[in-house]
Amino acid sequence: MKIRNVSAFILVVCAMLTLASCGQHNNTDQSAESSSGSVSTGAESIAEPDAQTNPFTLAYYSAEGLHPYTCDNAANQTITGLIYEPLFEISDSFEAEPCLALKCTVNVTSASGPVTEEGNTDETGREDQSDGGETEKEKNKRSKIAGETVCTIELRDDVKFSNGETMTASDVVYSLEQAAKSGSIYADRLSDVKTVRASGSNTVEITLDAANAAFETLLDIPIVCIDTGRNAIPDGTGPYQVQEKNGKAKKLVKNSRWWQGKQLPTEEVKLYAAEDSDMLIFGFGSGAVSVVATDITGTGSLTYTGEYDVVDYPTTNLIYVGCNTRSGPCQSRSFRQMLNYAFDRETLSVKMLSGHAQAAVLPVSPKSNLYDEKLAEKYDCSEEKAKELLQEATYYGLTLRLIVNSESTFKTAFAAELKKELEAVGINVEVKELAWSDFSEALDSREFDLYLGEVKLTADFDITELVSENGNLNYGGYRDDALEKLLTDYQTATIQERSKAANKFYRAVAEEAPIIPLCFKNNSVLTHWGAETVITPTQQNLFYHFADWDLQRNS
Repeated sequence: MKIRNVSAFILVVCAMLTLASCGQHNNTDQSAESSSGSVSTGAESIAEPDAQTNPFTLAYYSAEGLHPYTCDNAANQTITGLIYEPLFEISDSFEAEPCLALKCTVNVTSASGPVTEEGNTDETGREDQSDGGETEKEKNKRSKIAGETVCTIELRDDVKFSNGETMTASDVVYSLEQAAKSGSIYADRLSDVKTVRASGSNTVEITLDAANAAFETLLDIPIVCIDTGRNAIPDGTGPYQVQEKNGKAKKLVKNSRWWQGKQLPTEEVKLYAAEDSDMLIFGFGSGAVSVVATDITGTGSLTYTGEYDVVDYPTTNLIYVGCNTRSGPCQSRSFRQMLNYAFDRETLSVKMLSGHAQAAVLPVSPKSNLYDEKLAEKYDCSEEKAKELLQEATYYGLTLRLIVNSESTFKTAFAAELKKELEAVGINVEVKELAWSDFSEALDSREFDLYLGEVKLTADFDITELVSENGNLNYGGYRDDALEKLLTDYQTATIQERSKAANKFYRAVAEEAPIIPLCFKNNSVLTHWGAETVITPTQQNLFYHFADWDLQRNS
């Protein structure tokens, strides 16, 4: 998609996201040591690259560092995808693909259903954040499927770090232990880990105090060399390593010890010193920065102008309508079912989110193999079915209160369209646009019939927080033991049985309708390379399969 002289929106702050945007954070404390695998040049400062001579350049906030676990700056995290590799890559269909791991065996040894417990008090690493917000008390709670899981990972034996050290199980154990610590951006997703231990030089065993048969989809976590783990920039196994000037990253250069040994689209990656938002805007607008990642429909966006190309990629960001199941008309199951048929998801995705979303009837991305098209079709938009259910329930003439966070123009426009679609089937709607604090308070006190929410799920599409009785994001107060049993079956199903278990669970969610899935957002990559450039970004790694990218500019 070519965009000329129009504005786009780059995500800076979005409350539901873990990763905050460029230049908006306090400096992360880092070791004063330089990475032993980095190349020191002795120069004095980071040069701002010339776009004509340096065709591949990324924005870099030097004050934020490049430590893969503690750096929560979005631009810098993008860079780390070229330096470090995980045990498993997550594809654009949200499947776990072996990278540093050869294979993984996951055994759920017990499961007893959803429970809520005290969580990590450091919110740096939370990934399941809702556009609904959370109170301070709720932030310290989390829901999971109680039980035990043992994950056994066999590692590759031909991997070397950029400093020449061979990767072993000890490096992986160290990396996962560091990633699980308070202050790490991965702390929340690893909060169920009870133990990590090496079994020989090439096997790692992870024990969870929760039941999750899809745990490998959470292991796209960078692995670092144990010997350099305390450095500001630890050594990694990726295609590039950092070249420094006086202890500061200058650029990325090809890692000659990269185990994959593939030809790369560029020998080096320049770093553009973007110390604030204005510098980033100028850098990308002038062409000095080659690529930026963006949530075009996100809250708190910066405005960029100029000529660029847009490539979308799917995310786990679910936009949905939540129902108050404790009072008002949404107490009725048939009324909530009606909502499934009332909303035209394709129109919402195209018209309201400018096509940067994928319509979804089920609470899983349409890109996932778990998304059942036939099941989705059964519960998709049908004005006729909606009116039939509405007539049976005799709810004509009611006025529903739909609340929405007023800080996002996309969300408020989205809510206005929902109102229009509900009124088309005979339901009156009052839309309340509330500031963030008021919106959060209304959710907590359940002062709504419907709310428009957005949540970033993990790659295993676990919605325990949304639909279990004490779920952190279950603002509508929904409770159903049968659905929780199906949720437990889904979360504990083997690879062979997972699709079948997912189908049963998603069918129950559609029938019970405590939440009404609408779409999964796409994020975008803006580039100056030309519309025919072949790139394959994913939510977890902007440079997924980077060796296969074609960065030749079109004339």
